[in-house]
Amino acid sequence: MAHQLACLQGNAVPSGSPPALMAPRTLDLCRDAWKDHVCHVSSSGMQLSVLEVLLDLGYQCRSEHMVGQGLFCVDIGLLHLSGTRVVIEVDGPHHFSRNDITKPLGDQLLRNRLLRALGFALVCVPGHQWVNLEGDTERRSYLTGLVEDAVEEHRAKQVSEETVSYVQNILASS
Repeated sequence: MAHQLACLQGNAVPSGSPPALMAPRTLDLCRDAWKDHVCHVSSSGMQLSVLEVLLDLGYQCRSEHMVGQGLFCVDIGLLHLSGTRVVIEVDGPHHFSRNDITKPLGDQLLRNRLLRALGFALVCVPGHQWVNLEGDTERRSYLTGLVEDAVEEHRAKQVSEETVSYVQNILASS
């Protein structure tokens, strides 16, 4: 979404191409329509089971949490003890290629990239893996590993404040 908005505003067009500017009012209408679309979400049974295990593990979580100035509604948001903001996305079969259930679709890859650029550690819980876990002990271990690995990876990469600010400005600009 941010890339599309940036392209429409002329901030990310191929070299030699004329910028495709959008009138501020039109951009506002598009942003409002997107926010309205994002607000109409529902939690899946799988997402609720992931949330339940996270709560059992002692994480303080928010389900259907709005981030990115309201342009994203993430499945689960939590603040890790380290202070790292973590987004957890529970990805069912419609998030993956029909030909290969291990290959996320392009819109999911863009979502992941934008969430990381906004400064979040990201955990994706593939539904095809979650349903094969047996019992609460295995699910707790699985989620603990995913969250801790994501936090460690995030801390190692530490997205620069400049990048976070740039993405937030694109999302907020009119």
